[in-house]
Amino acid sequence: METKTCAKCKQEKPMTTEYFGKNKTKKNGFQGECKVCKVTRDKEYYERNKKVILEKDKEYKKEHKEHIKEYGKEYYQKIKNDSEYKEKRLIYSKEYYIENKKQINDYGKEYRKENKETIAERGKRYRKENIEAISEYSKQHYIENKEQISERLKKYYLENKDYTTERNNKWRANNKDTISATNKRYSINNKELILERSRQYYKDNKEQKNAYSKQYRKDNPNIFAQYGQRRRAKKLKLPTTLTSQQWVNIKETFNNSCAYCGMTEQEHIKIYDQQLHREHFIALTNNGEYTHNNIIPSCVSCNCKKQIKDFFEWYPTYEHYNRDREKKILDFLGYTTENTQQLALL
Repeated sequence: METKTCAKCKQEKPMTTEYFGKNKTKKNGFQGECKVCKVTRDKEYYERNKKVILEKDKEYKKEHKEHIKEYGKEYYQKIKNDSEYKEKRLIYSKEYYIENKKQINDYGKEYRKENKETIAERGKRYRKENIEAISEYSKQHYIENKEQISERLKKYYLENKDYTTERNNKWRANNKDTISATNKRYSINNKELILERSRQYYKDNKEQKNAYSKQYRKDNPNIFAQYGQRRRAKKLKLPTTLTSQQWVNIKETFNNSCAYCGMTEQEHIKIYDQQLHREHFIALTNNGEYTHNNIIPSCVSCNCKKQIKDFFEWYPTYEHYNRDREKKILDFLGYTTENTQQLALL
């Protein structure tokens, strides 16, 4: 076999395309340098002139964007069904990645950093144009690799717990409307599935669920009292418009104290281990609304003693009667001071 000496490394190698690149201008039809030296020289040149090359490459791509796109489509169609080419290309890509892993990853990081907005926009556009295909592929991929995906996600979460939690909280805070719309859409489209899943979950976790409910009810008596008041008001077809913020404002108006006797909420929590009650000025049984026009803060004792009694008959004879507190209650609720059984809201 005929041999050739490399012009750079001076090693004698077989004169074939495996060791030397072709060059028709040479007498023997091969380049002077061997392929190893040529690759080394090209890499060194690239490293020395990296910025200039990348800048020129960007400019060229901008100037010939349409031509590159058209050529890419034609080339892709040409090799699309060429199984032999695909196999060779795959082998070459794997080998090239293994040999140049660090450079490829570094370049990728740098490119993503410099083109963050472009990549995000391109991704959005692609997902929008191919949403059905992506959805179908994702479902199929998840079904085929459910266990591996689940295991990988768990492992990642455990290794990056703080970062993942912070990122998720931030995303939810910035996408409240999107999440709400998605949840509503899912609930509408999967009503029976959600109901069946809830029933099955309750069946499988009945004891824990009941224990949790009992404890929650014990720890939050005011919340359940509020639910009861709302339910009874709705049953009697009375307005139930009182909001949490309105209740906070009402308590602040009365200095976070019982409107009848003046006991503060802190004292109430110490004595009764619960917050002040939402007391109906006109009782539910007398068509009293569950609104900011009819609710005032009250301690357990005053609430139990008043019950469904008329304010003007009960409060003046009450042991904790106070003229200033009486005036404040009536001024706040907008009632007249006439001593009548049926009062009109102003």
